[in-house]
Amino acid sequence: MSGASTWPKTSGDRLRSKLAGIMLGFEVFVVIFITLFAFGMQLIASPAVWWLGAAVLVLVIAALALTRRSRAGLMLGWLVQVVLLAAGLLNFGILIVALVFVAMWIYVFVAGARADQAERDGAQ
Repeated sequence: MSGASTWPKTSGDRLRSKLAGIMLGFEVFVVIFITLFAFGMQLIASPAVWWLGAAVLVLVIAALALTRRSRAGLMLGWLVQVVLLAAGLLNFGILIVALVFVAMWIYVFVAGARADQAERDGAQ
């Protein structure tokens, strides 16, 4: 693969992909714990909670796998955040956890933008 066509291209992209990968790695565990919590609190019927948890887990793992290779991983990461916020409608505790992770996800993009700006400032 040539260096001109590979992702990530800028230092901000590299920082975003690294931080997003770390975030999504933690969110794998968050999804597992939310699934167990939803099962234990009987927020969703027993078979459905496992299927929903597994589907969201596959989504998180797919986003994690694609994060270092393309922007599609970051887009899937945004979808993961929306799903976590939707899960927050089931229980206030889940909503708090989802809001914390969404805030950290947004910070990933803020830090990437800062790195891009620093790279542009340093190039001048």
